[in-house]
Amino acid sequence: MANKLLSGKIEFIQYHKPGLMSGDYEVKIEQTIGDKLDGQKTTKKESGAGAASAKIPTETIFENTRKFTVAGPRFQLAPQDIYTVFPPPGSLGEHSNVLPHVIFNRSTLPWEREIWSGKDQPEEGESGSSASWLALLVFHQDDIEEGRVSQPKVMELKEVIKLKQGEKKKGPWKLDEHLKDSAAGIHNTAIPETIIGSDQHPEDKVTLIDVERALLEELRPSPADLDFLAHVRQRKTVSVDVDTKYKTSLKKCKEKETKTAKEVFAKANKGESYAEFREVLKKAGIRLSPQKFCSITSRKNGEKIEWVLTNTDNKKQFVARLDRGKDKKGKQIDVLNVFTNDAEVAIVVANRLPTPNGLSTVHLVSLEDRYNAEGEFQYGADAKANFARLVSLKQWSFSCTRPDRTFKEIIIALDKDTLRLKEPAGVTSEQSEILEKGYVPLRHYLRKGDKTVSWYHSPLLPWRNSERLYGLERLASAKPGGFPSASSEHGGWTFKGDDQYWVERSTDKKFRGFKVKPCFGSHPRVSDQLLRLDQASGIFDTTYAAAWKLGRLMALEDKRFSVALSNWKRTCAQHAHRFKQAGGDLHLHADEHPDLVSSLAPPPPEVSTWFDQRNILKGVPFNYLVPDSRMLPEESIRFFEVDPLWMDCLLDGAFSLGRVTEVDHRQDYQHIIADNRYPKMSGVLIRSEAVSGWPGMLVDAFYKLPSGVELFKSEDDATLTPDDVPKLRKALESIGLPLPREIAVKYSDDHESCIVNDLDTNPDYVDMILSAEDDPQLCLMMPDRDRQYHYTVINEGTEDAKELYLKLPLLRQERLGNGVLLCLFQGAVQRVDVHLKPETLHFGFKREDGKFWKELKQENGEEYKDENDQQLEGTTLEITDWKTKESESLGGGTLDIEATAAAMEKLLKIKATADAMGKLLDGEKSLKKITSAQFALQMIEGNELVRFTVDAPTLKNEGA
Repeated sequence: MANKLLSGKIEFIQYHKPGLMSGDYEVKIEQTIGDKLDGQKTTKKESGAGAASAKIPTETIFENTRKFTVAGPRFQLAPQDIYTVFPPPGSLGEHSNVLPHVIFNRSTLPWEREIWSGKDQPEEGESGSSASWLALLVFHQDDIEEGRVSQPKVMELKEVIKLKQGEKKKGPWKLDEHLKDSAAGIHNTAIPETIIGSDQHPEDKVTLIDVERALLEELRPSPADLDFLAHVRQRKTVSVDVDTKYKTSLKKCKEKETKTAKEVFAKANKGESYAEFREVLKKAGIRLSPQKFCSITSRKNGEKIEWVLTNTDNKKQFVARLDRGKDKKGKQIDVLNVFTNDAEVAIVVANRLPTPNGLSTVHLVSLEDRYNAEGEFQYGADAKANFARLVSLKQWSFSCTRPDRTFKEIIIALDKDTLRLKEPAGVTSEQSEILEKGYVPLRHYLRKGDKTVSWYHSPLLPWRNSERLYGLERLASAKPGGFPSASSEHGGWTFKGDDQYWVERSTDKKFRGFKVKPCFGSHPRVSDQLLRLDQASGIFDTTYAAAWKLGRLMALEDKRFSVALSNWKRTCAQHAHRFKQAGGDLHLHADEHPDLVSSLAPPPPEVSTWFDQRNILKGVPFNYLVPDSRMLPEESIRFFEVDPLWMDCLLDGAFSLGRVTEVDHRQDYQHIIADNRYPKMSGVLIRSEAVSGWPGMLVDAFYKLPSGVELFKSEDDATLTPDDVPKLRKALESIGLPLPREIAVKYSDDHESCIVNDLDTNPDYVDMILSAEDDPQLCLMMPDRDRQYHYTVINEGTEDAKELYLKLPLLRQERLGNGVLLCLFQGAVQRVDVHLKPETLHFGFKREDGKFWKELKQENGEEYKDENDQQLEGTTLEITDWKTKESESLGGGTLDIEATAAAMEKLLKIKATADAMGKLLDGEKSLKKITSAQFALQMIEGNELVRFTVDAPTLKNEGA
């Protein structure tokens, strides 16, 4: 079959049970040795001269016992165990139709302990066999105010354990059934006897809550409910279906075995070798290491068999799984799906809705050993106790407010503009023009103590500036007389007198020459050289002087960086001096030596990392980014383009450490121009309660490719070069995006998107010219520090009239404060999509006139919609199975999970049967018994997306 790339998807898995449950274990080994003379069983072999003829004593058994403990969370969870919760803690929004949930970083956590108190447990596949020991209980504000649930109380285990007379506190212990010190202040609170494992200690903390028995009867899920309230979710960022011929080799690695790729693919049939398997995955963006650096482990995940492919040299992991897919005709076939091993997460969902227009508190409680074999909840020995004690592992609160405060409504209502001051009344036309460019007037303290007012603008501009600290001017002649050609494959720096030139070798082996022109007429030595005078207003422009000075101060503040930079520059200076001496010796041939720049030692990691962070404005004080708070008011979104000249000045100021003499300046000239990694950046700033209320918010940016751009020559798996896609290369370079030397273009399964993959498995740092024809920009192409250059293109038009949007690489997304979010993208932003993380997809219902319902989905996650985008008849389920009647009108009730799942299963089977009859498939698509994975798929409510269109900058660069 043809290799088919799949777009990033989320997969739901019923459960992921660990190899061993948490707890204490005992291993007993017995050995019996038989007498070789007469067959009798003996204790041991005798020694001595007559040992061979002597009879060994009668049967004796040798035995040994070893104990070990599988330690797992029990009474406390570490902060790193929990990925996130929803609704977010302290949030204000319309959550009254949403079931709260918690996401765990470890996918096995909900199944690491049992809910059953005895040895009798259900068989695999029976009700309760995959029940989670963790459950979410939702308490309304009335429950707390009326004392039906206590405030949590933190105690040490030694305060709550039951000790017999004279027993020392060494463990294992039992939790006391009757605790005099009740967390609720009520004495008749009971908890079943619980054995405390050997991995717990008397000083361990435990958080306890007491819940009224009548309330707990309404809230607690049954074992059958718990089967549906926990599942595993996995996101596949890169996924490809390959030919199943490779499964023959992979099956040599049995379940729970680990082998090297060399062992697994040994004696593979022709065309099924590891080298070919690796090459197929490489073209899809999955990079496996050579077979001696790749290990393969087999495991079972739910009902499916998987092979985990681990690169032992860089610790990256991928997963191969036998799955079901479709061929080009839509027929179901077996496929081998290989995808990135993005961390699996486990999700536990609550069964009660929050209270409308009020505060709700959620407790993650332990149900370990709380159910007997009949599925009855164990309250403890005191049958008359009206409160039950539970162990709480996590709690958070949130409030439901009016419906117009949903995530979507908040984002839609944001004030949209560029980052600039609104024009106050009474300003002149000249002042208005300056404010339009993002300038603000600030106090300026001069060196001699005088005070004045000067202009300053942020690096986040409302217009596009193409100036650079060191600009490039295209030369008419490719080889100006008097300077040698660069020996590097990609070109390099050369000199002619006091001027410096860049020579680039293109793919057609020709050279292009550029002369370097300092923006301020000379190389900066102090910040005052970068002051400008605005002729219209007669006021200084301190922007670039402030940026240069800031870079220098930030470099001096970081002692580790400043020392490493100074040492490296000294090494480079010594190398340059030796190079010059060698070139001047007559008995040495200069052409036998590499050019100076290509032979310089690379900077140490701490220097490269420091400049990487400054390139995305990390560490830059917020008042330099937003110099006036009025530029970013509450509930606003601001679009901007990053000023490359401001970035050049910041980086040059940092690089100026140790720059004193003319020789230092000339030496620095070898490096500083290439320090700006991203000559064109843009982004958004958001200040809103949505930033703090929804921590999982994501921002995607897109650039619309010009019409006529073709992405590939054919649909073959051939390797392409930038010359094969000249229009794409030109479009990317126009917005500052380099194209790797080897690429492959892969379509997704729906042919509505594709990914341009970087196939260079041994990338290096390459200086290159972007947009050389009209706006030459020099940048340092960085193929791999944390990422390769992979570009995603989405077609939002038709096959005949394509509208191609390039998803811009996200360089930084960070919360700068409680309600401020900064997003930086490489390239020019023309469209911005704001939405929530797929991991924060919530579980809930649609609601209208006091009724709740679910619009069911197909097995692939798509909705049952007709040609008018309306839900098909017979695929909408009204939710009527509630444990509390309040839900029917007011909301906030407890859902009967088992009954709701059964109703879903029934309706889906009816729909599947109807589809089968309509297509004469003879029942082939009939649904199996619904599991927690299918239940989660049906209960999921998609995150709504808000789209902003960014107008192209209307202000042009007018120079100094």
